[in-house]
Amino acid sequence: MRHHHDTASFDAVLARLHRRAKRLTSDREAAEDMAQEAAMKVWQKSRGAGIDNIEAYAMTALGNLARSHWRARRPVDAYCDDMAATPPDAFRRLACA
Repeated sequence: MRHHHDTASFDAVLARLHRRAKRLTSDREAAEDMAQEAAMKVWQKSRGAGIDNIEAYAMTALGNLARSHWRARRPVDAYCDDMAATPPDAFRRLACA
């Protein structure tokens, strides 16, 4: 679909986006946000250069958003100065190995 919006097909893609987003996360609000953000990316991109396959583009955008969402929720260990320190006998142990 280049340079025009077929509202019926866009509505169908939007419905599929919402269903898939709900399967990707148990958080209903996050699923709605991801689906809407993916839809906005599709809408904006299709107004410019166009998209050959709107559904594929939308699902890829949604997958990328889901990965970002998962990464943001993943716990991160606090960095401590002693984590970067090399134990004094590390080089000796490596030489023995």
